[in-house]
Amino acid sequence: MISLLVVLTVGWALVTVFGALRDSSTAGLYWALLTVGSTFILLLLLGVVLYLVLSIKAINLTRRQSNFIDSVTHELKSPIASMKLYLQTLSRHQVSEQMQVDFHRFMLEDLERLDHLINQMLDAGRLDAERAKGEEEEVELAALLHDWRGGRLYELPRAGRDRAARTATDRRPGPADRPRRDLSQSGR
Repeated sequence: MISLLVVLTVGWALVTVFGALRDSSTAGLYWALLTVGSTFILLLLLGVVLYLVLSIKAINLTRRQSNFIDSVTHELKSPIASMKLYLQTLSRHQVSEQMQVDFHRFMLEDLERLDHLINQMLDAGRLDAERAKGEEEEVELAALLHDWRGGRLYELPRAGRDRAARTATDRRPGPADRPRRDLSQSGR
């Protein structure tokens, strides 16, 4: 697709340049068409490249997610398969007292490993949920505008002041409740 756009751009440039050189009475029109057309084709080329980059990122993300799921599945199934093997061996075969103790110890270790992995997955999910919840923050807009304007308080137009006065009872007092300076006398 990119090579097709490059060929199209070169063809467009050649056609318009030869048209401009062949007919001097409409040369201005050809040069304008060359400029506008080449600009649009280059923008289209940039769009295709951007789409290609984003598609590659999406494919890599999908691949990483798939690898993660495969790894987690393997880690979850390994202790289960091990415990299943020990239990089947204990139920189908006569084993010595010492081997039974060893099998129980191995199964307990596998169970601990499985429990640890599940706890880690739950902790990771909890951290991700807390991070998403913690991104929201209440902000006093008037104080933010005051700080942003270099210490000068931005006065709302009359309609905005009326609306702010109506909602003033709905908010907590904050930095915006400081006395206001008159901007007409401040000289700033």
